[in-house]
Amino acid sequence: MKKLFTILLSGSILLGISACEKKMNIQQPTSANSISEITAIVDMMEEDQISPTEGNIISTPAQQERMYQNPVMDTTHEPGASFGDPFVMRYNGRYYLYSTNHEMHCWTSEDLVNWTYVGLCADVEQVYDAWAPEVTYYNGTFYMSTAPFNGQGPYILTSDSPTGPFTYASKNIDLWFDASIFIDDDGKWYMYIPHSGDTLHALKMDSPTTVEAWTNTDLRLNVASGAWTEGPYVIKHKDTYFMTYCGGGVSNPSYQIHYATTDGDLMKFKAAENYPLIINTDLNNYPATGHNSMVTGPNLDSLYIVYHSMLGNQPRVMMLDPLYINGNYMQAMAPTYTAQQAPDMPDIYSRFDSEESLSDWTVLNAEIKDSELNLSEGGIVLSQNGIEGDFTAEFNFLEINDTYYDRTFIPAYGKAGAIFDYTDANNYGAAYLNTEGQKLEVVFVENGKETVYKDILYPSFDDSFDFSVLQMLTIKKSGNTYTFLFNNRTVGEHKSELKGGAIGVSCVSGTAKVGFVGIEGHVWHSSYKEFHKPIEGEFGAILCVENDLNRKEYNGREYLSVKSGETYNYYINAKSSVNYDFGMKYRSTEAFSFDLYFNGDLIYQGTAPASENDRTEVFRGLALTEGYGILTFKITEGTADIFNYKFITSKNVTEVINFDLASPLYAEEPWKVENGEFSTNIISKYLYGDREWSNYSVSATFKSKGDYLNANMLFRVTQESAPLDYGTTECVAYYLGYYVALVNDGINEYVALCKQNYGGTELARYNTKLSLNDPITVTAEVIDENIKVYLDGNLIIEYSDPEPFIKGAVGFSDISSATVKDLRVEPIS
Repeated sequence: MKKLFTILLSGSILLGISACEKKMNIQQPTSANSISEITAIVDMMEEDQISPTEGNIISTPAQQERMYQNPVMDTTHEPGASFGDPFVMRYNGRYYLYSTNHEMHCWTSEDLVNWTYVGLCADVEQVYDAWAPEVTYYNGTFYMSTAPFNGQGPYILTSDSPTGPFTYASKNIDLWFDASIFIDDDGKWYMYIPHSGDTLHALKMDSPTTVEAWTNTDLRLNVASGAWTEGPYVIKHKDTYFMTYCGGGVSNPSYQIHYATTDGDLMKFKAAENYPLIINTDLNNYPATGHNSMVTGPNLDSLYIVYHSMLGNQPRVMMLDPLYINGNYMQAMAPTYTAQQAPDMPDIYSRFDSEESLSDWTVLNAEIKDSELNLSEGGIVLSQNGIEGDFTAEFNFLEINDTYYDRTFIPAYGKAGAIFDYTDANNYGAAYLNTEGQKLEVVFVENGKETVYKDILYPSFDDSFDFSVLQMLTIKKSGNTYTFLFNNRTVGEHKSELKGGAIGVSCVSGTAKVGFVGIEGHVWHSSYKEFHKPIEGEFGAILCVENDLNRKEYNGREYLSVKSGETYNYYINAKSSVNYDFGMKYRSTEAFSFDLYFNGDLIYQGTAPASENDRTEVFRGLALTEGYGILTFKITEGTADIFNYKFITSKNVTEVINFDLASPLYAEEPWKVENGEFSTNIISKYLYGDREWSNYSVSATFKSKGDYLNANMLFRVTQESAPLDYGTTECVAYYLGYYVALVNDGINEYVALCKQNYGGTELARYNTKLSLNDPITVTAEVIDENIKVYLDGNLIIEYSDPEPFIKGAVGFSDISSATVKDLRVEPIS
């Protein structure tokens, strides 16, 4: 758990800045600006700890009273606009929202939940019916990429304010719509955009308003091979770049979000393996979840995904949910539609916009003017509380100005920055922005010994940064490693043994104006330990409440390494009081047994087999109570490295069902049923039954129409969708689930068990003669992760899937060459 300090102040403050000043050829500050030291840290206030013993569970935190519920924006919000393609940017501690509308509207918020309508941010006659606006801030200018006039574009518009007015700064770049801009750590700019609806392209930019010729690169990313894809968006987390993208057609109920990654080459992304969907569409509540942006949460550490959903013919609504990253793995805790824990604010923060905003800070040579914090030379504002250990801190400098001495016109370059981990004049850290040069000066003072680092800030299109406009500095501390980011771009990483303390801002020379400043006692999304994870959903095993964890790493992902007798606790928020299926992804050299407790009561005892590689074992029948609670995981025998947990609901087939093929659950026309026999002339898919079914036996009879056979029987199918054009090869690829393929093409004859994840993978094959004249009956039995396939009553394939789909409907696809009859489901134990 994070630890907060209360800091007692006596006299004035000394930040030990003289050593830095001696390196500058300027007149020294007068004695009036000299400051004595902060004395000590006292009254350490530790939060309650959870002891790793059976049933020793703390009560849920008070923040459960702050709740929100999706959709966070809908037609009830002025002016009743659609919230399709929502884009949220963070600037000076506030959020700004833009979306696809006939008119260019803007909203603002301090917490991502409560939004205030600002008004139009562009001239309606000039910017009409603008699709997917996105805004990038750089060096005092806001650059909006959008495609007005029904998706024609993109165009780049600019403004000196996030609320506009935005005006045209480019001609039609004439690529398409949904353009998204990303600035890398080295200052290089990139544009990502759909191309012809079936893939995404990357382009280098040679200015904020133009793209570089001959750099248009096909990323070969799509939600299914050759299928409609749009809405790219890129962020960086540690050393990995993530691109989210969506597709399936915006009006399709299963419009969805996928992701891809790269470790460095921003002109090459690779689609995520095994499970590229980051939000599983809930067709019964909020279908068509897609086109997202991602933004840092109010507490500076969390990450949120903002996306839209479409309810029938209603305008699109805006959804908000946490987004979790571990290595190259990304998963949204979404979609949620019951009450959820609202995003938290940082542990210590101020907007410095009023005298009251200084109440918890010690101030010297600084004052509030025109709702801004103004620091003169030697000015310091320091928090009266501090943080021990890891943290994420953000500092927004609105202006850093030069000054002149004694009318000699010899400039003293403006130099101001962040103070962190301050305990006294002999122990603190500082990071200064200097108007002389493009460098960040990082200073560590430990036991009176000073160490200085200088990191290049990497300007891109301009020769220098403009320090008369807002520039943001972020510091992330993990252990003894400090990562420094300038405008969200990593500029340096340094180590120090400082233990913790106050934060603040300081002006060494010149003058400075400061906006939002805050610090949170978490880093790299560890605040999700204290977040009540939504159930249904999945979350990482390392997101337990305990601080001291044994971790292991496989392929860049962190696992929680658990030994026999150890207990770990998780805050959860169950959407209903039902029995859940529990999927646990792990690695273990031996079989192990475990207990699960809910609010201290034992609710499940299970055993998992050994697996040297990632394996998801499924356990059914976990009884949870609606609302907040504590889930406790304890290994009772053996050891295991746990990656994540997944909770879903499902139900068993309880009776034999012979389907009326004329009444599908989902269909892609055209098709017909005559004498109980289903047929179609196009490549398509059709589903029956219930997407909540878990274990069952399904069978169907197929017969070739002519001189070849290529047909699939589907089972455990969810997230089905159709591309914009029916009857294509890609049409059958839009779903998650399994299928048994029957193939006789004149060269190959076989039955194959395959897994479909918006791209098919063959799991097992059985070579055999398949008649083109006689009916063929195929049966699949599925129990948890175990699958058996029968051909005309004979067992031909047995397979155990280490990453199973747990539930879904049945059906068939790709049957233009065959007819189907006698689709049947039976209970199985």
